[in-house]
Amino acid sequence: MSYSVRLLLLAILFYTAKGLFAQEIVNKGDIAIHIVDADAWGMHKFFIDIYKHRNQVKIVYAHRDSIKHAEIRRDPAYKPISHAAFRYPSSDPRGQSALDSLTKYFDLHSVYTRDSVTIDIKHDTAYGNLLSRIAKTSEAELKRKHDDVHVLDGDFPSFIVITNRENKKAEAQSPTMQSHPLLFTLLHHTMEEGKSLKAADKIRKYYGY
Repeated sequence: MSYSVRLLLLAILFYTAKGLFAQEIVNKGDIAIHIVDADAWGMHKFFIDIYKHRNQVKIVYAHRDSIKHAEIRRDPAYKPISHAAFRYPSSDPRGQSALDSLTKYFDLHSVYTRDSVTIDIKHDTAYGNLLSRIAKTSEAELKRKHDDVHVLDGDFPSFIVITNRENKKAEAQSPTMQSHPLLFTLLHHTMEEGKSLKAADKIRKYYGY
């Protein structure tokens, strides 16, 4: 994989997550949470989408297994999309639009393992309460680091939390119970809910969650 493609994959991860979900509509009382992370090369990537509607929660796990680089190299549409992504900064609406297009392009040429599970939170009250707490917590508090430990490397998951009132984003480098207790608990509990699923197992094996 070329260096320019690696740069684009990393740019896609860190600059498009919030934009992709910015227009998502969530009804009063419902919650949508999106978690995304990738390795330092931008090759391995995962999504976890959590949708709470009334007493039901659907969790979708997706792990990117590979990118079809041969297809990308042969596709004449790739160069103009990638050039546009480099031409404008992500703060420019044209740059954000180009990165969004590139995200969809790479996803179209990727192979994913996907699984889902549906939970009744009338029975799993702990998970339902956790989602409500995440929804009510301010963006600043979600982002706040609770310890002084500095990590030189590690994962950097992004969390998008959407209600009918607001759209919040938080990022946490190698979150732990000590550094980001709410985000860590959300990630750990969500992985436990899908422990029998193949996609969740791949995420757990590669990222250690």
